[in-house]
Amino acid sequence: WLRAQLQEASLDRSIRHMFVSVHQSPYSSGPHGPLEDLVDSGLVDDMRRFGVDMLFAGHDHMYERGRVDGLNYVITAGGGAPIYYVKQNHPYSLVTEPTYHYTRIHVDGDRVELAALRMDGSLLDSVQLRRRADDGKRPQVEVLRENTTVSHSVSAPVKEMEPENDI
Repeated sequence: WLRAQLQEASLDRSIRHMFVSVHQSPYSSGPHGPLEDLVDSGLVDDMRRFGVDMLFAGHDHMYERGRVDGLNYVITAGGGAPIYYVKQNHPYSLVTEPTYHYTRIHVDGDRVELAALRMDGSLLDSVQLRRRADDGKRPQVEVLRENTTVSHSVSAPVKEMEPENDI
């Protein structure tokens, strides 16, 4: 079903951006780690192939933004449950912070801006993307600007918490 939806959306010229939301991220520095089953299923490759601007996930209670082979992903799960620790910093993770936070997305034409803010309102992360003009090939998303003043790969948790077993 998802493959069909992605393909259909990629062919619809009136759709300017594609976002996908999943519960557990295929990539994560948190205690649940990467979800290899999702990567192995080929769906992540399809997200790249069909030009997904950004993949959103939760599950690990923290903030993380990264990029793997051109696919931008965000884990935004710092909204109230106990915060998880950073288990392992992966090379594809650009910003990781175990903290309560919220994210704002602003879409303006071919541009998408994501801002992640801590609960005190301070900027945790920001990135601006632009969808490249369609030249008949695979849609491309380019990074126009990233906030480079934030702490990257913070490993000290706000409150260390082992995740409960997910059944």
